[in-house]
Amino acid sequence: MTQQSADAVAVLSACGFESAMIFGNSGGATIALDLAATHPQATRTVVAHEPPVPRVLPDAGDYLAIYDEIERVLQTQGWQAAFTLFQFRIGHMPPDRPELMTALLDPAQVFPPGPVLDVMQRVSGNWEYLMRYEMRSFIDYVPDLDRIAASGVRVVFAAGAESDEPSRRMCTVIAERLGDDFAEFPGGHTAPVEIPQAFAARLRSLLVRR
Repeated sequence: MTQQSADAVAVLSACGFESAMIFGNSGGATIALDLAATHPQATRTVVAHEPPVPRVLPDAGDYLAIYDEIERVLQTQGWQAAFTLFQFRIGHMPPDRPELMTALLDPAQVFPPGPVLDVMQRVSGNWEYLMRYEMRSFIDYVPDLDRIAASGVRVVFAAGAESDEPSRRMCTVIAERLGDDFAEFPGGHTAPVEIPQAFAARLRSLLVRR
């Protein structure tokens, strides 16, 4: 995670920015929290939408057991089987919709040539790296709440109105501990890409607030 947040600072610097208001979804929200803790000079405001940080929960073991199972599948059956299980157990993908997995793993079979296919092919090229090298480091990460509280960065924790209960609890638990804001967004975990207009309107309302 240290490298992830250092990379984000490097991107800001390369684009000519000393600091920014930062929005992150899912693992991006986890990186944003680490930025607030370790690089507060680069983050004026953080909106963290559903960071997957189960170790902040009192019953973290129940949630982590799912990832232990995914890890076992990764070691015994390979990354695609582990990714499929991840989507079924964590992403709540319906098992009776195999075309959805095909869209993620082999998008050229589902989408016609065009910008959507271009994006999906680029994204699909990251799945193996995610499963082999990133997933566990993200799930095991524990935000440094003391450093975040002392950073002076405004942090808003956010979750979707239609998201599952653990995703919402991870946000509300940290928000309560830090005394920071909690905001509800429309949609669920993937709302930024599913309902971008409604999501952007809610995000904009938070970013303009000081």
